[in-house]
Amino acid sequence: LAYRSYKSGTPAGSDLAIAKPQLNQQQFEPAIAVPPPPPVNNAPSPSKAQEIAELHKLVEQGALTQREFDEEKQKILKRE
Repeated sequence: LAYRSYKSGTPAGSDLAIAKPQLNQQQFEPAIAVPPPPPVNNAPSPSKAQEIAELHKLVEQGALTQREFDEEKQKILKRE
């Protein structure tokens, strides 16, 4: 075929129709199910003072030592 096209003066393959693939929506579906994004927590985050107050309650209950409270308090205060 290429030889015949060459001899006739037309480029090889120019007499062939190019088939365009038919695209449908099913070809673009993922092969595996993609989980939905996690829900957005719209509840306001507690303030630093509220977090420290909660930690202080834990100290009063004996669940945290004073040292642990102080360390966590510093972490909270350093956050933006």
